[in-house]
Amino acid sequence: MTKKLGIGIIGAGYISCAHSIAFNSVAAIMQPNLDVNFAACCSPFPEELAEFKDRFNFDAGYEDWRDLVNDPAVDLVIIGSPPNLHFEQAKLALEKGKHLLAEKPVAFNADECKVLYELAKANNLHNAVGFTYMANPGMFLARELIAEKKLGEIYSFNGHFLVDDFAYPDKPWHWSCDEKIGGYGTTDDLGYHIVGKLVTLFGLPSRTVGCRQTKVAQRKDSEGNIRPVTSDDMASAILEYENGISGIIQVSRTATGRDQFIHLEVNGSKGSFILDMESMNEISIFLREEDKRLEGFRRVMIGPEHKNYSRFCPAAGHGLGFNDFIIIQNGHFLGEIAGTSEGTPEGTPEGRGGETYKAIADLEMAWKVQKVIDAIATSSDTEKWVDLAQN
Repeated sequence: MTKKLGIGIIGAGYISCAHSIAFNSVAAIMQPNLDVNFAACCSPFPEELAEFKDRFNFDAGYEDWRDLVNDPAVDLVIIGSPPNLHFEQAKLALEKGKHLLAEKPVAFNADECKVLYELAKANNLHNAVGFTYMANPGMFLARELIAEKKLGEIYSFNGHFLVDDFAYPDKPWHWSCDEKIGGYGTTDDLGYHIVGKLVTLFGLPSRTVGCRQTKVAQRKDSEGNIRPVTSDDMASAILEYENGISGIIQVSRTATGRDQFIHLEVNGSKGSFILDMESMNEISIFLREEDKRLEGFRRVMIGPEHKNYSRFCPAAGHGLGFNDFIIIQNGHFLGEIAGTSEGTPEGTPEGRGGETYKAIADLEMAWKVQKVIDAIATSSDTEKWVDLAQN
């Protein structure tokens, strides 16, 4: 790269702060020869904008996101705004020739996701989507276990993303309770992470049947007004693959007592693994033994032998966190833009027909995941199985 890549961040909330911290750290941790210029930031709220701009030393600050996209100093647009704005913002950024890193969901339906994917492809623009938990070194190991057939023939899986953010009826109404702003609800907000892992490991399922529910139908807003809840609180689905792999997923924001239970278990003819993001620095692995006395799940601590961990710490057991995963994700993405080895595809997981997967999720992945999410919603509405097109 002949100049520093100019980044522009839309939004000034938590995730935008996390991306700013990550891009400040990428050169030191992931890409020693790459650095970025904090060209512009955006928030419609003047005080928030001024604070965010000063905190991360951006060159310019805009209240209108269109001004940021049109700024010639911005080469890469990062979208951290509410979900209902993502598609319009991403589309304009790609039309203006900007690389894109967008938080999920990038759109509210698969057709819009496909528009973004094809637009990025036509304009030869690099793109990424914030499936951040996929950057966990434990997820890289899970991919390797399947690719190397350590688990044998894959039989089944079960995945969960359970939180209790809206378990109590006295929790105030939030914009995520409005389907027009936040999308389906838990089905895409939480379901994206579980379905994203499954699409990464096994590709697009052939069919699904699902159920969505809203447990608390109305809530009081900050001013005491009763507001309807039009998004779902919980959802579950069965996913089936043409090669015989099948499993269940469950997502909920009313799972009382659960803070961040993100769980994926995959079972095969020779072994299994369990990834639990409440213990995100370990993976439980079962491998069949000739001596039955030695069989059982064993806890493997993530350490320097696992991809990307050693960039942060030379010894196992110290642990990485969510913000570290964002550094890994954004570092791989910058490597892809720059054409370094960090951006190259890795592995050939079972069920993907020899197709390699990238270290990060992109708009093509988001399109495939959204197809599954849409199918689950359609199945819930029609109370029927839904076949997923393989194109």
